[in-house]
Amino acid sequence: MQYIEDQDGQSTYSVHTKLGYKLSERALINIYDLKRIIASAVATAVDTSFTYTALGFQFK
Repeated sequence: MQYIEDQDGQSTYSVHTKLGYKLSERALINIYDLKRIIASAVATAVDTSFTYTALGFQFK
């Protein structure tokens, strides 16, 4: 639960998934997804939370 000042508590969560493949000892490739629901004091009066979503690709 997350509380902002004297407002009611809000549920928050974060999910991070990653799928990858090791090409060799020195190279790998990943695809990832991140989703978060976070309480916010600056959002509208009806819904005081926001959603953050990120999709990505990584090559090392």
